[in-house]
Amino acid sequence: MKPMRIAILTTFALFSGSLCAQYLTLDSTLWQLDSAGKCVVEDSISDRILVGGAFNRVLPPDPVPYGLEVSTTNGLKASGLPAADSTVRCAIADEAGGWIIGGAFTTVDGQPRQHLARILADGSLAPWAPVVNGEVLALALKGDTLYLGGQFSTVNSAARNNLAAVRLSTGANVTWAAGTSNGTVHCMSLNSGRLYVGGDFTTVNGLTRGRGASFTVSNHALTNWTPNTNGTVHCIVATSTVVYVGGAFTLVNLLTARNRIAAFPPTSNTPQAWNPNANGTVRAMALSGTNVFFGGDFTTVSATARNHIAFVNASGVLQSWSRDLNGDVHCLAVANNTVFAGGDFTLVDGLGRRRMAAFGVPSSGLPTVTDWTAAADSTVMAITAQGTRLFIGGPFVEGGGLSRRNLAALDLVTGLPLPWAPQVNGPVHSIVRAGSGAVFVAGPFTQVGGLTRFAVAAIDPLTADALPWNAQVSSSGVVQDLLARPDTLFVCGQFNAIGGQARQHLALLSATTGAALPWNVPLAAADEPHDMLLSNDTLFICGAITMVAAQARNAVASIGVSSSTVLPFTADCTTGSSASGMSKSGNKLFLTKAYGTWAGQSAGYDIRVLHAATGAVLSVFANYDPTTLTVRGDKVYDSGHYLRAYGAATGMLVGSVGEWHNKGGEVITTRSGDVIGVGYVYDRQMPMGLARAIATPNITLRAMLDGPFEAGLMNDQLRADQLIPFTEPFTSLGYIHTGGGGGEAAPAGFHNLTFDGTPNTRPVDWVLIEFRDAADPSVVVASRSGFLLKDGRILGPDMRYLRSHSSDPSGSYYVAVRHRNHLGVMTGQPVDFSKSPFIDFSVLATPVFGNNARKTNNGVQTLWSGDVNFDGTIKYTGTNNDRDPVLVRIGGSVPTNTANGYYNEDVNMDGVVKYTGLVNDRDPILVNIGGTVPTNARVEQVP
Repeated sequence: MKPMRIAILTTFALFSGSLCAQYLTLDSTLWQLDSAGKCVVEDSISDRILVGGAFNRVLPPDPVPYGLEVSTTNGLKASGLPAADSTVRCAIADEAGGWIIGGAFTTVDGQPRQHLARILADGSLAPWAPVVNGEVLALALKGDTLYLGGQFSTVNSAARNNLAAVRLSTGANVTWAAGTSNGTVHCMSLNSGRLYVGGDFTTVNGLTRGRGASFTVSNHALTNWTPNTNGTVHCIVATSTVVYVGGAFTLVNLLTARNRIAAFPPTSNTPQAWNPNANGTVRAMALSGTNVFFGGDFTTVSATARNHIAFVNASGVLQSWSRDLNGDVHCLAVANNTVFAGGDFTLVDGLGRRRMAAFGVPSSGLPTVTDWTAAADSTVMAITAQGTRLFIGGPFVEGGGLSRRNLAALDLVTGLPLPWAPQVNGPVHSIVRAGSGAVFVAGPFTQVGGLTRFAVAAIDPLTADALPWNAQVSSSGVVQDLLARPDTLFVCGQFNAIGGQARQHLALLSATTGAALPWNVPLAAADEPHDMLLSNDTLFICGAITMVAAQARNAVASIGVSSSTVLPFTADCTTGSSASGMSKSGNKLFLTKAYGTWAGQSAGYDIRVLHAATGAVLSVFANYDPTTLTVRGDKVYDSGHYLRAYGAATGMLVGSVGEWHNKGGEVITTRSGDVIGVGYVYDRQMPMGLARAIATPNITLRAMLDGPFEAGLMNDQLRADQLIPFTEPFTSLGYIHTGGGGGEAAPAGFHNLTFDGTPNTRPVDWVLIEFRDAADPSVVVASRSGFLLKDGRILGPDMRYLRSHSSDPSGSYYVAVRHRNHLGVMTGQPVDFSKSPFIDFSVLATPVFGNNARKTNNGVQTLWSGDVNFDGTIKYTGTNNDRDPVLVRIGGSVPTNTANGYYNEDVNMDGVVKYTGLVNDRDPILVNIGGTVPTNARVEQVP
């Protein structure tokens, strides 16, 4: 495990921060992954995070389905645009800065829009709403007239068979009574006063037209022009001198061979000599000057290899420009010397490009394949340009992402993806950066940036190019984990040779050359190491291991780095035991996903705490299937189905985060204390893969009350009898809250709530928390009311979290806990909230203010009970004593009477006020002032 690598298996379910050491809130701005994340590291030199895994895209937190606008410069989506409820099949600019879209949708932005809609320049949905009863597949605009084609039979309830025109200003139909087609219209193009259409039809206006036709715009009269193809026309582009058609045909005029692409004069049916000859369907065309880009299903053009995209000149001659796409192209657009393509492909010239790519126009000076990496999860069917913006459409549901092949970088502050995008052709399982030098990655890949790099590679931290560094891992080897020092690199995995030397599963490499250094500590041939951790000169390694340098070591071992010797550390576990991850704090080594038999007890993927020098088992943190963990300050973070935080000393659960639905990856804490994790999604439809919980400094408190204390816990009889009030009781007792506190109310049904699902985390009663001035502890700066649980933890009034002093969450304050019939207790010194402290008043080692401020109950420190009148003093006799109110509460004359309810006089908090007899509330008062001298008094040690 690398320093600051919080290894926790992620299931980040934000149980609203619960009782976290830091109050954690799920970051809604961090981009996500489209699939599994495996590893993550903070690159503090570049203020970014680096993420590796088995993913193809990074996604915005709010991916857009079916249709959206993206930038032509960086591929990022525009925010706030209305979304359609189904596929957008076509889009054009509305000549006013907005878009007109058509497709299979019936609503946009939740508003009815039957297959046709307009998005205004400001990104809002226009009220314009023609009603089309079937899919719109093609659009063309001339002034106030919008032409549409597709698969429909009515527009605005009037008969319109697959062809129609409406007013852009009003949405009303344009008279075109004879504009009918007997088949689907797939494409349209306007030029020189004519509208050209193509599709599957064989008649238009009742006259024979073989899959292509044209109309004069002035009167919508059908012309004689038709290509008469023997297959579908999918695309058509008209200029003043030529009309290009592309599709699935092999003949035009039913006589002349033209394979899938042809050219005609604008007013003649005689095909031009122009004949690129594609061997598969042509689905899209776009002009660049007099040259033509076209794309589709083909793999050859003019009998020359061209995978799905080609470039020909005005004479139809194939140009040398050649790209290798691994899937079909469905749409093309040219803007700003760039060709934008959309379709089904996922690789372009071996580079990850998920359904979209951009190419520099030949001779433009732009890169052949640009760094533009807008991406989608499914086919892109429409793409159209307007200035520096594109509108894309298709059946995708996660639009707005960027292509990133198994490795990505995100800005640490904004959460946005950075341009740094190495091309790794297989999963990345580990990332480290060696000082200010290279980024090293490991995993089951064979290429980085198109260069052969087997299992481990070095990448330029600025350019993302693969560096010459080559560790020469054995061909069947796997590198599982990396650990970097400025000039050397520890590697572990399943290999028997690396860096030009025989090394069995563990090696030390030069960070500059990749050569194996003389250091050689082999593991057993069948061992599978998972994780490493470096502490000064000691290297810890864990996994499914049995032997280190010929010495028996089960699950985990430690090695002296400078001496290359196995240290005496020996885990108390049997052969076959294993662990997945490690973290260390002081003399404690925390192991996660411990399996096997440890200290004679069966381990079921839980957390084991070992003595870092001897290997003896110190304690066990029970959990459900954690994978990795880390220790930060006095907290241990791990996860199973939740991100959890434990007190490092006690093992007590002090936090749980929920809504982070990743599992199986790694988690880190950043310098700011935020928690970032990766994994795979197991219970939601849309992948997350990467998440960040923003840490707000906070305190975690634990205290025990003497009155209800029994057998290490407190009884919760007041809760069981549903006597605890919904509103905090301190205001009614005359306490004046400060700093925004007071009037806190509990959630509905709180009597039945628990913190972690166990009976020991049910509420016992309200308590009062005070934050007092660091210079003068008699001054209460802020106060809060919260709930005390059976095991002593203190939650906020919502049974979830306890916030610190909100106006200064990183300040230093004395912290006091008070109760309505117990003496309060306060910390012995001001507490630095920025360190998110865990203050446990039940432990003797926790310094407190004053003398005898707590009572010892079977080794547990509790607050003194008996301050019935809430005046800071326990008295049995005399003025303002605490005994007489008990007698008054039960009636004042018959001492054997009782009173049931939520009363301060109920010192033992069992719901019944008693003056005499067993378990009465008078005797504890006498006991707590000394038990023999009734005139004694005990004074609260809170100034």
